[in-house]
Order: sequence, then structure tokens, then C-alpha cells
Amino acid sequence: MSSDENITIPANFTLAFEDNFDDIGGQPNQDNWTFDTGQTGWGNGEAQNYTSSTDNSHIVDVIAADASELDTDGTADGVNGALKIIANKTGNEITSARIKSDIDDLGAYGYYEVRAKLPSESGAWPAIWLLGDMTADRPWPDTGEIDLVEWSSRYFDEVSGNRIISALHFRGAADQPQAHGATQFKWEGDISSPVDEWHTYQVWWSPDQIKIGIDGNVDNAHLTYSKRPNATNDDWPFDHPMDIILNIAIGGELGGTVPAGDFTYEMLVDYVRVYQGDWTTTDDEAYVAAAEGVISLVSEVYPDETGTNWFPWGAAQYQGLAGGAHRYDNLDYLGIVPNEPIDLSGQDTVHLTVYRTDPSADLIFKLVNVDGDGAVTGEGRLDIPAADVPANQWVELVFN
Repeated sequence: MSSDENITIPANFTLAFEDNFDDIGGQPNQDNWTFDTGQTGWGNGEAQNYTSSTDNSHIVDVIAADASELDTDGTADGVNGALKIIANKTGNEITSARIKSDIDDLGAYGYYEVRAKLPSESGAWPAIWLLGDMTADRPWPDTGEIDLVEWSSRYFDEVSGNRIISALHFRGAADQPQAHGATQFKWEGDISSPVDEWHTYQVWWSPDQIKIGIDGNVDNAHLTYSKRPNATNDDWPFDHPMDIILNIAIGGELGGTVPAGDFTYEMLVDYVRVYQGDWTTTDDEAYVAAAEGVISLVSEVYPDETGTNWFPWGAAQYQGLAGGAHRYDNLDYLGIVPNEPIDLSGQDTVHLTVYRTDPSADLIFKLVNVDGDGAVTGEGRLDIPAADVPANQWVELVFN
């Protein structure tokens, strides 16, 4: 469950925008929010018609409905407003709301936090995300997109409801993995409790780095992406203001099959807060140029060799690139093949950092030597017993 006690605002940052949704019975303040409306599929095959009707969005007092709810707006008046977004299906008609910020004075970068409850229901695809302004000469994904949280009925268990996706979408440079649509710059994992309980979804967005997390601080963010040297808009479109979007989609790419019967799904947003300040006093893991003699195949810190191929075998399911690490489920074997042979004759060590969830799985490390024609001329193999490598934690292996 979300707890403000675990959350640390970056030092010397001040509150640049806050909405506690206190106008009980009303709709979001029109000075700060607008509605995206229509039934266009929204590029994802979604089924809902987004409206600006109070049937699909209005502000409620959560304490009036449940006396155990917290009063988080700082007034201690026994009233705590929250924005309620409602997706309805009646017969063949499906309506919902997609609410977008329109904050004139809010520039790029900041620490954002959104306290919310999401529906984990059949056909639902709720999301909290940031999107750059789309123009004729800067369409998506050139706008950049930062997904703080998405819940997917198509892929996730509705009973537990505790698995989420955080992701980035951008055009992507030629030497990067897929970066939009089926983006590989994502994190998918289980959180401490179901999404229909309160959680605080967070993003730390600086001129050099983006970190996404939940219910914590920057040190335990679960997705990190750093600006690369000589970045262009293709691999870093994140220097422009972005709008905050709150919505429940139905069906589509992540919503999946729409139920045949009628339904009502609800999303509650307690508050949206944005803090801004001097990032030069907070950034401590910026992307850096490669140190002399370092050859990187995948790293959060160093630039990678162009065109490195990753080949999993068996029933492996790729879960994306998050925090400088490739994530796989059900992995048996993994081959890492540079686009061109790399001369390692001058290298002293090989570093490999692994995180295993199966404590009984042994590790086998094999280094293969190839000639200029790509023919294998030799190999070395090292078998590492499971007992020597702790599970469920990051372990750095160093081979001399």
C-alpha cells in the first residue's frame, strides 16, 4: 500500500504543480485539465468512446465512502477528494474518460508523483503516463512517451492484480532495440499489493536521465534510461514539456477481449504533484563515455557495441531492457553475439552481472573464439554451481 513515509522528494525541489481534486461533485479544474474525446481506436484498437461527461469522470470524497481512507490534502478537515474515472459498458456502448493536463507554466523535467487506484478487470487497460505535444512535424513517437504505469487485462492476472508495466516510447536510434510500440525499454513486474489499492506512481525526469518507480525513492526506481552522448531526438525526445494523461482504455493492444456483458470500472486519482528544481545536485548516475579499454555489450553506464544480437533458447520470454539489463522469463540458454568480432587480446577481465530467480539453477559461462571468417576456432567453458551464486539478488561475476 502506498505510504508517504517511504517517499523522498529530491533535495531543494519545490512544488511546481499540485491538484488534490477537492471540488467534490465537480470535474477537474479547466484551468489545468482538458478532455481527449472520441471513439477512434486511438491507434491501439481500443473500443471505448472517450467523453467529457460526468458519467465518466467527476470528483468524489473517498472518506465519505470509507472512513478508513487517509486525508492527504494537508487540510485535516475530514474530507479527501479524488478524481474518479469511470468506464461503462451498457449494451454495445462503451464510454470512458481520458483526462490530459493543460498547465501553461510547467516546463520540461521534474519529479512527478500520482497517487491512484487502478481497476484490474476484464478488458481494462488503465494508465498514468506523460506524452509530448504532437504536431505535424513531430508526431508520435518523436514526441516521447513516459508510462508511469499500465495494467493489462490481456496479459495479467485479474485476481492478483499486482503486475504492472512501466515503459518509454521514442523513435529509437539505429543501434538501439525496438523503442516504440513493442518497446524494449520497459519494466514489467509484481508490486507489493494489487493495483486496486493505493499506490504512488513516480517519475524522476532530468535533462540526462529518466527513472520510474512506485511507493519509494529514486534509489529503488525499477526502470532507468540515460541520455546517450551526442543524443538526437531519435534517442532522447525528452527535452520538451509533456502532458500528464489519466485514462481507462477498454480492449485494444493491452486491454484484450472486451466482456460481452455490462460493466462499470473505476479508477481513483487522489492527487497529482510535480516538483521542480536543480537536477545538477541530484544526478549521480549519468550516462558516460566509455572508459579507456572498456568494451560494453549492454550497460546502463557505458555506450554499447552497435548491433549486438541476443539469442535465447528454450521457452525463454523476453521481458524487455530495463535499468541496463535484459530480462527473460524461463531462460535456458542465452547467446550474446557482437555484430562484428571483438579483439579481446588486450582485455584483462570479463564482467557479467546476473539476477537469478531459480536458486537451483547452475550457471555455465562459455566464451567462443572465431576467426575473421566467423568460424569457431576455440572456446572456453566455466561451470558455476548454483550454491556459489546467490539467487534473487544481483551478483557480479568477474572472469580473468
